[in-house]
Amino acid sequence: GNHVNYTRNGKSIEFKVNPGTHRLTLTTPSGDVLRTNLSDKKLTVYSGKNSGAIRAWVESGRPKKPNVTSSENVEQALQSNALRWILKHPGARASVTLGGGEGINVKSVEEIPDSPFSIYGVDMRSCKFDNEELRYLSDLSLIRSFDFSSSSLNDKGLASLTKNGQKPLLQLSSFSAYECDISDKGFVYLKDSPLSLVVVPSTKIKSVEALKNKRITRFHANVSLVRAVKEKCPEVLIGSIVLHESLPEIDSAFITPEMAAWFTADASRERAFEYRRTVVPSENLETWKNLEKTKPAGVTFSFLSDGVGKLSTDLGNLKVGSVKWIIFNGDISFAGKITNLLRHVPTLRGLNFHGTHLKRDAFDKIDEIREQVQLSTINFAAVSGTFDRAAAQSVANALPDCEILWKQELLAPKKSQSGRN
Repeated sequence: GNHVNYTRNGKSIEFKVNPGTHRLTLTTPSGDVLRTNLSDKKLTVYSGKNSGAIRAWVESGRPKKPNVTSSENVEQALQSNALRWILKHPGARASVTLGGGEGINVKSVEEIPDSPFSIYGVDMRSCKFDNEELRYLSDLSLIRSFDFSSSSLNDKGLASLTKNGQKPLLQLSSFSAYECDISDKGFVYLKDSPLSLVVVPSTKIKSVEALKNKRITRFHANVSLVRAVKEKCPEVLIGSIVLHESLPEIDSAFITPEMAAWFTADASRERAFEYRRTVVPSENLETWKNLEKTKPAGVTFSFLSDGVGKLSTDLGNLKVGSVKWIIFNGDISFAGKITNLLRHVPTLRGLNFHGTHLKRDAFDKIDEIREQVQLSTINFAAVSGTFDRAAAQSVANALPDCEILWKQELLAPKKSQSGRN
């Protein structure tokens, strides 16, 4: 094993680490002397798996770094300690690169590699953790991706992650913090990171300071933040944009007709607009009216809810010539007629229903407009209400060239009912 020297108050303590058994043994001085020196402290020892190195921390302050002859051992200890901290949280996982360049996903302590590795991706979605403990990840110099969506992440966590900005994440290109309690105070710590994928809807971020001089290829954000970027540094948005309309902004951030036109105008970019956790008022949808002349950018509209959403309109105002997909996700009650929606938006290629409440006659008279529609897929993944499998089969009969999925079952059109194959 390796010998590690640690000095405090002029007294030397020598540890011996056995990489095979991961056992830490005090060799000098005696155990009595150790207890005397640290009787009022809490000593926590982190041991890197098969690394032959340790890091010792004392609760009252970080001690002097141990004198380890191999800097590679220390680096591997940092990686191992960070990975063990990540994996102690249920549902967390990490992506690591092995010495030969091979990338693997690690989901449990038992899967930690025996050979040297570097962490390049961290997924802690929905995890609960102490934000100050994110300092254990501050030494991951090669990290490229963090996903903290719906987790405990807050401004203190971003400060810990970057050591108050003293240690910026210079390789970080992907950052997701959807529904996290972060604001401009914390987000600014990422201003030196080369972010290209940013997912920050349902946060308190309002300033564009951390986004300046970026080249963002995919941007998910609340309408107000996208508007701010559009006004102050639109050059950073070089790729797709997903706009989110959510409850915190329902009174102030309705998209304007001018912004709707800007949003749908560029044919080279993917676009998506998402109404989340909100009742969708008809006056909001009015902003999309009369945009038939926009270029076909392939816009997707999503309506998502956790039980509070209701669509009392048939979405007739979605007269956007470039709409390709509409997704209904969550406990949403759709009181209108899907048939009327298809009359207004004939460019639709797909409809997804996930947890949607539909009436049996939602697709009433669909056979009358089948020559007009361009639908290729309708997915009834989870549907409630009076709309059932028989109603879905009727849709399949009326649209024989459209793939109809009923709870993962592919419904074939029946010629006897449709009159055509």
